[in-house]
Amino acid sequence: MELTNLKIAPVGKTLTLAATVSIFAFGSPGLGAFDPSCGDAFATGGCSYGPLDIQTDSDSDGVYDCQDSCPGQSGPASNGGCPEASWWRTIMNMVGQVWTSMNTMLGFFYGMFSGMVAAISNNNAFTISYGGGSMRFTNSDLPFMHGETKAVTIGNTTHYRTGSLSRARSRCIVLEHEAWHVRQYQRWGPLFLPVYAATSLVEGYDNWMERAAQRAALAACGQ
Repeated sequence: MELTNLKIAPVGKTLTLAATVSIFAFGSPGLGAFDPSCGDAFATGGCSYGPLDIQTDSDSDGVYDCQDSCPGQSGPASNGGCPEASWWRTIMNMVGQVWTSMNTMLGFFYGMFSGMVAAISNNNAFTISYGGGSMRFTNSDLPFMHGETKAVTIGNTTHYRTGSLSRARSRCIVLEHEAWHVRQYQRWGPLFLPVYAATSLVEGYDNWMERAAQRAALAACGQ
């Protein structure tokens, strides 16, 4: 079973939860429902209106970006607009998920903590969804992160600041950038955070891991 969309919204000081559940095959990147971060476009099942640019399709796969979990990679609508994984890729993805599972656990607790804090203290809702091979948290704030940070990846979890995915062009780059970080986590596993911290001390934020992710995102989004 897959939790494709969980919205936690405060009513006074009481949290209410509304969830949508569907089936997915464990370990295959990109499986699951379309990304719900598009607001009205997702709710109506179409792209005729909403915060995203109308009928933008960055990867020309016939799935508009507002419904595409992988806007920089061509794939069928039945797979959320993501490419279908071969059996070998599926196995390697599962191995990578296990290898980085401690990071993913940390990311899950970070997402729940930041979302609950925002829901209780700021009266803001946050959502949890699945797309592009990772669990996605969308929240009004990213605690402990720079104020201009749009997204952060921890293991197989990605965390997006509310509004960071509201425009088609920037949405493609942000999603593909974080998807590359997910791949980096699966390669490096528990070594990722120490290596990232060490390279950041030497090179600053624009370290080789960030540059690699940005190059991959720009190439995937045709920029």
